[in-house]
Amino acid sequence: MQPTDHPAQPQGQTPTAVEDGPISLRSDGQRSRPAAVLIGFLLALTMLELLVRIDAHNLPDPQLWSTPETQFKVDQIRARGHADTVVVGSSIVDVGLDPTRLGTNAYNGSLGAASIGMVAAFTRGVVLPELDPQTIVVGISSRELNANVPALPGIERRFLSSPGARHALGTETLLDRADRVLSDVFYLSRYRTALRKPDTWFGNAKPEWDGTITRSDGMYLGFLTESYHDEPAVLARFRNGALHDFQLGAEEMATLRSLLVDMHAQGRRVLLLAVPVSQDYIDAYPNGIDDHDRFLAAVQTLADETGAGFLSAGVWDRSLMADPLHSNGAGNKRLSSMAAAALR
Repeated sequence: MQPTDHPAQPQGQTPTAVEDGPISLRSDGQRSRPAAVLIGFLLALTMLELLVRIDAHNLPDPQLWSTPETQFKVDQIRARGHADTVVVGSSIVDVGLDPTRLGTNAYNGSLGAASIGMVAAFTRGVVLPELDPQTIVVGISSRELNANVPALPGIERRFLSSPGARHALGTETLLDRADRVLSDVFYLSRYRTALRKPDTWFGNAKPEWDGTITRSDGMYLGFLTESYHDEPAVLARFRNGALHDFQLGAEEMATLRSLLVDMHAQGRRVLLLAVPVSQDYIDAYPNGIDDHDRFLAAVQTLADETGAGFLSAGVWDRSLMADPLHSNGAGNKRLSSMAAAALR
């Protein structure tokens, strides 16, 4: 009998093909290893999520707005629920108007370093829908209407692009909404920025803004105890900043007009307040008093055309001012009394 290369097949069975490659020796346990790794990863994430939830009260709140002050005031406003009278504007009225002198239920919703675009957006997106005031005082200086302030475009862009502003103004992208929903559900996502900074864990982070800086009615407490600052660097900051190449901007005027028109159409009472300045501020204009008079005439006309009341505080003595544009404690009392009398 001749030897054969293959063993005989059992009768009734057909030969099967022989695989060319090596025979796999992987066990079922080896095949399930990726699943075990995935389960372990999910368990670890779950444990981390639980730990963050337990310690969340010790973590700093996620920064959703461009500045800590804005975020602090948004929280105040949403907790308050309603105000009869509201002040809006930049830091000049943030420190310059005392809400307690304007009524029993008044709030100062101004923001430091705000442009007129920021004032309009914050008023429409947060102040009006949350507080629903009947009376609004809009504080304005020539700085907010100057088309050539170097720093303002960047400040405004950061404000409008912040998650809080995009949500309040309805400008969120699909990715923004997905991130917000994810942060609402998972604390690991919500506190991801703080978790990258171990020095903020376990309540070690100091609040960037709190009630020692801004009162419960929104009034900023800086400048109140200041005496007048007229150092060369301060005066140069106004010449090169707020009043740099001063020109009333068409876009800035249109933004203010649109805000006044909208509030008047909603049946709200509006007082447009041209804030006080010192003589140093007047002198810092490229064309001195002529520039300031053009500003006052423009806002007076705007008030007349939009149905708003108008109050010009004038040029004040240094004893009432902390610097050429911000009032001190004595100035705060005077300006608040003038605004209250105008509202009456």
